[in-house]
Amino acid sequence: MVLEHEIPQGSKLYYGSSAKIKRQTERIASEIFEEFGYTEILTPTFCYLEHQRNFKSREIVRLSNESNHPISLRIDSTLDLVRILNKRLQRSSQNTKWFYIQPIFTYPTKEIHQIGLESLQADNLDEVLQIAQRLVSALKLPCIWQLSNLNIPKLCSLYSSIPLEFFTRMDIPKLSQSDSYLADLIAITTTQDMQDFLKKSPDFLKADLEKLLDLGANIDEANKVFAPLYYPKIPYYNNLCFRLFWKNATLLSGGQYEINGASASGFALYTDAVIETIREG
Repeated sequence: MVLEHEIPQGSKLYYGSSAKIKRQTERIASEIFEEFGYTEILTPTFCYLEHQRNFKSREIVRLSNESNHPISLRIDSTLDLVRILNKRLQRSSQNTKWFYIQPIFTYPTKEIHQIGLESLQADNLDEVLQIAQRLVSALKLPCIWQLSNLNIPKLCSLYSSIPLEFFTRMDIPKLSQSDSYLADLIAITTTQDMQDFLKKSPDFLKADLEKLLDLGANIDEANKVFAPLYYPKIPYYNNLCFRLFWKNATLLSGGQYEINGASASGFALYTDAVIETIREG
């Protein structure tokens, strides 16, 4: 028996102060994005199943349309946005700057509200990170920025013959025992650590370490940590990336990515975690 006041586990209910915080967060974000020349887009809630990057994923909420064609609820806004822009709106719009305010859905009933920004220009990460910092400042969010370069673990995997899955799950004992330079990379957190390691770094890592160092140049030292061996499970990220943390919550993540040959950069603000952080003060 389902009681009348119950809602499915994982779905969201906002009212009163939390609904007000959500509305204000979305308003502030949209104003900042538009100031930088970004245009809003809302992608369909329903997608054809074969348009999902991994349509065999157990996290996808699956349905069927009137023709019994398999469809799903939107599980990733970035994938849908890039696909729609390249395949449907390419002739009608030359715009390369977009933002969205919409939820995604994962199995069985999880609803995740996001505010996202995508720049379909290959070398626009500096602006994307600048906007992310501007948004975080406007929302008065406490934060720690984690900065990474996914090329570093990929190169280490090749050079030291270590499976990438060790980096994905940060298997520190195995990584530390593989090569001495990996133990040094694991210990890096600060700008000084990065600069010290660069002096003795293997040559095959120097260029990507310098890119990572440059990424954090405009972030206060007290608010950033470097994680050169971080390797997320998001399949389309392929270069520099960043995450925003507070306590145990991830508030924002973004970086450079490639989808179907299109190089771009962007980020997503996780609205639900932001609301909780603001409410906690």
